[in-house]
Amino acid sequence: MKSVKRNYFPAQNSFFPTLFNDFFADDFATKANLHRHRVPTKTTTVPAINISNGEKAFGIDIVAAGFEKSDFDIKFEENKLTISAAIKKDQKKKEVTYTHQGFVRQAFSKTFLVDEKEIDVEAITASYEAGVLTVTVPKKEKEVVKHQIKIQ
Repeated sequence: MKSVKRNYFPAQNSFFPTLFNDFFADDFATKANLHRHRVPTKTTTVPAINISNGEKAFGIDIVAAGFEKSDFDIKFEENKLTISAAIKKDQKKKEVTYTHQGFVRQAFSKTFLVDEKEIDVEAITASYEAGVLTVTVPKKEKEVVKHQIKIQ
C-alpha cells in the first residue's frame, strides 16, 4: 500500500511549497471559530485503521465507536476487500448541540486491494468489541515444491 504524506516542515529556501503547505495544513477552522458555522455535508470519512502482517494472517483493526455489529458490511469481490458501516435511519438520534465533539459516528467505507492467490477468502473473520472492528484475513499456506533433477 502506498500513502501520501503532507510536508509540514518544508525547506526554508523554497517559497511555493511553504505557501502551498501553509494553506492546506493550516487549522483555520479553530482560528476563525468557523466550526460554529459549519455547513453539514454528506462526506464519508474513514476512522483510524491499523494493518498488521503476521506470519499466518493479516489483521485490520478499525476504531469505530458507537456502531453496532449489524451496522457493518464486509465484502470480498474481484480482489477487493471492502469494509463499510452505515447508520440505519431508525438509529439516528435527535439533533444535539455540542460544546466539544471529539468523534462523529458517521458512515464510512474503506477498500483494500488484496491478491486472492495469497489469502484464504473463505476463512476471513471479523469481530467487534469495545469500539474496535477486527478483521482477520488468513494467508494461504505456501506449498514448498521439491523436485529432484537428474543430471544426464
